[in-house]
Amino acid sequence: MNNYLRYLLALIIGVISGSTFIHIGVGTAIMVPLILLLGVIEDFKTTIGTILIPVISPVTIFPIYEFYKHKLVDVKVGLFLAIGYFIGSYITSKYFLNTFNSDTLYLLYGLFSMVVAVIFINKSKIFKKL
Repeated sequence: MNNYLRYLLALIIGVISGSTFIHIGVGTAIMVPLILLLGVIEDFKTTIGTILIPVISPVTIFPIYEFYKHKLVDVKVGLFLAIGYFIGSYITSKYFLNTFNSDTLYLLYGLFSMVVAVIFINKSKIFKKL
C-alpha cells in the first residue's frame, strides 16, 4: 500500500474514532481493527504503539516511548490518526452530539464488536490449530 493511501486511511480512521459518540475508549478500540483490517499497518504491536499518539496525555507518554524504543510506532500514521481524531471529535461534538441515543450506540458498537471478534478469531493462528 502506498504511503499516501496509508495516511489518508489513517486520517479517516482518526475522524471516525474521534467522533464524540464513540469517544476515547471506544475510539481506540475501533482504531485497532480498522488499521489492521485495512492494512494501514500490518503488525498488531505496532498498531497498538501507534494508536497511543492520538490520545497522547501524561498517561500515555511513557508507553509511547517504550513502544518507540522497540520500533513499534509508526509516527506518521499516528500523527494522521491524531489529526483525524481531532477533526472527528470537533465535528461530532458540534453537530452530532444529540443525534443518537445511548441504546442505538450500544447496539451499533455491540454489532461492530461482534463482527470484529469473528474476523480476529479467524485470523488467530491459535484458533486455526484447534
